[in-house]
Amino acid sequence: MSAEGCAELSRRRRPAGRPGVTANTLSFVPKGSTGEPLGYHPAMRISLPALLAACVLATIPTVAVAGPVILHGPDDDAVSAATRAKEVLGSGEFRVAGAVSALLGDDPGALVVIGGAVIRCDGEARVDFGAALREATRWVDQMEYSSAIRAIDAVVDALPCGGGDGTSTQLFEAWFLRGIAQFNDGDEAAAKASFARATTLDPARKWDDAFPWTPKPVYLEALQETLARPTVLVRVAAEGVVLDGTPLSAGASVMVQPGEHVLTQGAATFGLTVVPDSVGVRLTTVGAVVEAVLGGTEQGAAWLREVSLAEQWDEVLVVDGEDVRRFRGYG
Repeated sequence: MSAEGCAELSRRRRPAGRPGVTANTLSFVPKGSTGEPLGYHPAMRISLPALLAACVLATIPTVAVAGPVILHGPDDDAVSAATRAKEVLGSGEFRVAGAVSALLGDDPGALVVIGGAVIRCDGEARVDFGAALREATRWVDQMEYSSAIRAIDAVVDALPCGGGDGTSTQLFEAWFLRGIAQFNDGDEAAAKASFARATTLDPARKWDDAFPWTPKPVYLEALQETLARPTVLVRVAAEGVVLDGTPLSAGASVMVQPGEHVLTQGAATFGLTVVPDSVGVRLTTVGAVVEAVLGGTEQGAAWLREVSLAEQWDEVLVVDGEDVRRFRGYG
């Protein structure tokens, strides 16, 4: 079938059930032909959906091309989305990436992070914070600092993925104890870096006077540098979220320090990096993002911006039935 014939078929096709249209009728006249139109009948071996698919899919490039990427809603498929996109664009220079939900996952309540760099941990075992902290504390008390560092490294080297069961106190103490041991082992720069990680998690926590005062100036220097960075707003719209060992309910908002954080939702663990000067982080859900993208809201645009940047998409067309929304650029 010629491209002109496909174009005419695409132009004439309308969804079944609309006024004046029945499901099993199609008039198709190839452009430039003469004689009677070709009538579709259910007894024909080639079905209307197959005929349409042959036309539309023939116009979809088999490799990535310079052109828009097409995403679609739950009531569309690749064929209907491509048909609608071609009507709008007047060209077949595009690629259908699939349904919006397919890029996010099947669980509408699953966590989606917008505004922060996130890694999802799959299959990593969560570490026993209590045992590691007790062992490290025992070595520090015995002034066996190298042994203390090795004990605590079993915890911090597993972060963020192994930190899903850690409480806010345990996460802080892991880095704090590491800094204490590193300072007393003669590595002040490493100690300051560990104290910086501790103060990022909880800048309000005071120095523990149970420890010798000698590392305290290094700790306070790290704390001062942490507090000099502007905090970032995190808004929560998902259920079951725990950030750095602290449970957060849907609707909550918290201010956090830029840096690395541990984020969980149920059995899922994530590493979240909050960047300085961020406009904010949203902890939302698959269902909310799908609705936002199809509805053309600001949250949908924010998610599309991040996906476009990651995938190097210059332009996205979102097809939801007859509605088409265009998103350009990721800068």
